[in-house]
Amino acid sequence: MPNNLPAVSYETILIQRFSDEAGKAPTTLYTAEIAVNVVDKKMFIGGVDGVPFEFSLTSGSYLPLEGGTLTGSVFFNNQLAQNIILKSYSEHVEQGVLASGIVTIDCATANIFSVNHTEKITDIALNNVPIMALYSGTLYFWQDATGNKTITFPASWSFPVAPVFNLSPNAENRVAFSTYDGGDTCEAFVVGQPTGNQTNSVANFDTARTISATGDGTWSVLFDGSSDVTAAFTLSNSGVTAGTYSKVTVNAKGRVTAGSNIITADISDIGTYYQPINAKLTGFSALSNSQTGLIKITNGVVSFDTTGYLPLSGGTVTGGVNLGYNTLSEAKLTDYAELVGTATAVSNVITLSPSTGSIQTYTLVGNTTINPDTSAETTGNGARSISLYLTTGATIYTVTFSASLGFANTPPTFEANKTYEFSIRYISPSVGWMSYYVGKK
Repeated sequence: MPNNLPAVSYETILIQRFSDEAGKAPTTLYTAEIAVNVVDKKMFIGGVDGVPFEFSLTSGSYLPLEGGTLTGSVFFNNQLAQNIILKSYSEHVEQGVLASGIVTIDCATANIFSVNHTEKITDIALNNVPIMALYSGTLYFWQDATGNKTITFPASWSFPVAPVFNLSPNAENRVAFSTYDGGDTCEAFVVGQPTGNQTNSVANFDTARTISATGDGTWSVLFDGSSDVTAAFTLSNSGVTAGTYSKVTVNAKGRVTAGSNIITADISDIGTYYQPINAKLTGFSALSNSQTGLIKITNGVVSFDTTGYLPLSGGTVTGGVNLGYNTLSEAKLTDYAELVGTATAVSNVITLSPSTGSIQTYTLVGNTTINPDTSAETTGNGARSISLYLTTGATIYTVTFSASLGFANTPPTFEANKTYEFSIRYISPSVGWMSYYVGKK
């Protein structure tokens, strides 16, 4: 039994002692023995000086083949792990480095990266991408307190639809990606937005757009969808100098394109109606304020015409006055007569027209139809009355009244040598004609 080793099985090994000086051969060779205690799992090597060296075969620094708890990190160095069932796990989040608009992602450190916007992003660089393996990751982009930091991806990144991001202050945008060729190409999509319609989930455009108007005016505004925008519309000059004009030219859009003042040539026969202010009016000094009538200028001579017109006070009307169915108010008639006319039959048809007279007479000479004047039904307003007298002779003819005359009672049966009186009145277009048989004599 060598040098105080426990009473266990052992093997003899050769232990070689080397010189402490570099480059020199060993000075002494020693023979020692090794033994293993199977009870407490310890290994002993017999020492040169009779004191054995003890080695423990168990330690908390190693994970057993079965069971155990891992308290430190394991670096697989891109080695393949097979038949792994993960009950629960979490992924490490690494901070992406943003400098001069370029985000650098070190794929050897994590699969999830958080990027804080301090400036707009113009490129994404992937470093240490595994070769001959699929690498997938997620990028979280956080807008700062001011927002509006745009994100531009390399051409090697492909999206199912063009990505549109929320550029509002403190907004979060999330992009998932994968690559199988070492990062030469990446397939990506915006997480949290419908694949076919990403714009439904964003608050503004990735790139602001300019909206403008041209033509009769100009207007331009930059719009990115983040908020309402307004801008002043500037109307284009029409070419007319600002000012006041008595004559203008207007185009089809109602804009004044030219302006000037009226000259003599603008009014046909202007000399007939007025004289220049600097011309002498012959006889003007002979007029006085007491004269009344219409002013008349004949060959430069001004005079008052008092004939052929009814003065505002007094006067006698020698001809007919047609009021055109206008209202005559506050009139006091001391003496008046109604016009008696003769109803004229055309092909044995009498058309009752108020313009013929308020009293109309007719002697029947054949079967006769009496109609109202249709033109009176649409001319003016107010009631117009006709007293119609029909006289029969020895022969009795048939008289037919139009239904539109609206008789309030039944017209009589005509007898020979009698005169029959009818009151016929037109009220208004909405009411029509109203007629009444008065009597016979």
